[in-house]
Amino acid sequence: RHARTHRARDRAIMAASERTDSLTNEAPDAPRLTRFDWDKIAAEEAAKLELEEREEAEALKRTKGADASSRDAPRSAAEAEERRKREALREAKKAWLQRDAADLAAKLVVGEGERGAKPRTITSADLGESKNAVHVKGATDCVFVIDSSVRCAKIFVEDCVRCEVRVAAVVVTQHAEIWGCVDCSVDVETQLATIQADGCVGLRVRYAEFAHFGAIVHATCDGSLIVQFQRIVTQVDLVAAQAEADAAHDALTTKDQTNDETNKTHEVAQYITRRVDGKLLTERVVRGKDEFPTTAREMIEARREAAAAGCPDAAKAIEESGGGELGGRIDADTSAERAERRKDAGNDAFKEGNYPQAAVHYTQCLELKPSHHVALANRAACFLKMGEHAKALDDASSCASIAPDYVKGHFRKGLALHAMGAHGEAVVALTHAEKLDPKNAQVVEALRMAAFKARQQPRD
Repeated sequence: RHARTHRARDRAIMAASERTDSLTNEAPDAPRLTRFDWDKIAAEEAAKLELEEREEAEALKRTKGADASSRDAPRSAAEAEERRKREALREAKKAWLQRDAADLAAKLVVGEGERGAKPRTITSADLGESKNAVHVKGATDCVFVIDSSVRCAKIFVEDCVRCEVRVAAVVVTQHAEIWGCVDCSVDVETQLATIQADGCVGLRVRYAEFAHFGAIVHATCDGSLIVQFQRIVTQVDLVAAQAEADAAHDALTTKDQTNDETNKTHEVAQYITRRVDGKLLTERVVRGKDEFPTTAREMIEARREAAAAGCPDAAKAIEESGGGELGGRIDADTSAERAERRKDAGNDAFKEGNYPQAAVHYTQCLELKPSHHVALANRAACFLKMGEHAKALDDASSCASIAPDYVKGHFRKGLALHAMGAHGEAVVALTHAEKLDPKNAQVVEALRMAAFKARQQPRD
């Protein structure tokens, strides 16, 4: 019962992780999505958590009178630490759900299920004192006007079809997010530093003033993403501009010479369109070693400036990459360094007993380096802790295949098989682990137990 409850507390994060995994296996003609209905996920998991906590509380009441002091006392320091981790995880989960609920409560959500409704004007009175964001969601053939009287933190437009959204409000963060929309238009009549557009088809963004435009960050958009300005006749299709951005990126960066398919990253290509020298320029986004977004052009400019300031490493890098006035090519692939950072973050979360979050970090590491055998072994350990034995077996088997001499791959494969009742196969895996590390007490004990269970199993 405790193991089941423990896993229940983690489902919200893991549900999101599993839905992310499913995107890589979808049919070629399936809709392209980059976001999920986080509100729905949070609501579902909050309800499940509340139900299980009620059941647990009732069970505790039924047993309350029977020597509670001896029952509740931890039998060892290890058990006390495990209880502490579980309680910390419970509190973290509650805090996450409370924060998510607070975020939802702070949004004015409009448009859900509306079709062909009359134009709706949103004013400061609609937000009142409790709302600080406007979220237009799930509408079809509707018009929404966010009035100039509105002062809010952010604007969201989600899963709308053939809708028009006019933004005249004061947006404090100067940020708007648009995703999953089809044939929609957004009229911007205020300053917006950044619009993020993901997974949209046929999106049109119109600015009343060229000065209102800051940047548009876009990914997985299809058909077209048109940017227009009221007093400028020309328009720019950012989806069409992505091909030119890719070519410019390739011209500025060193080519990856590896042909190893197992090491190709699964990152979604992201682009940014900004004003550069008075014109709109679309560029491929590059993530620095610290995950900070930049572009190959900016990386080269920074290196050239560093060389001019007397940095010997920058000057050497320019010389080795071809030199010239343009500063040579640059290695924009930071995936190896970022993968290690993400793996280290997973290790930290694992040490804290936050196994679902650790699994998420390891998954993000594997997105950058799918053959990272340590991340595979560590994620297998997370799945073992959460009782997801089939997933643990998959990861441990992949680890053992990629790195046959890495003992933890075979060890965790054996543990997963043992947990699934396949004791004979577990003996094989654990025997391999013992050959690699014969002095490892955990391996020896696990092999002894698996062999004992295998002898008890009836043979076909």
